[in-house]
Amino acid sequence: MPTIDTRVTISEVPADSLASAACPACSHEWSAHDQISTRYCKATTAGSYSRGCVCPAAK
Repeated sequence: MPTIDTRVTISEVPADSLASAACPACSHEWSAHDQISTRYCKATTAGSYSRGCVCPAAK
């Protein structure tokens, strides 16, 4: 079973990605993610899950 590093922080997202690139899990820009949604979306992508969005932008 694959493991997921839950110690991911927003600083691990490339700086040039923060302003414009869309998250592969939810399609929001990385700048719209807080620390929880960044970790959630990275885990969603890494695990190939299909689940809802927790980003502040979605509320």
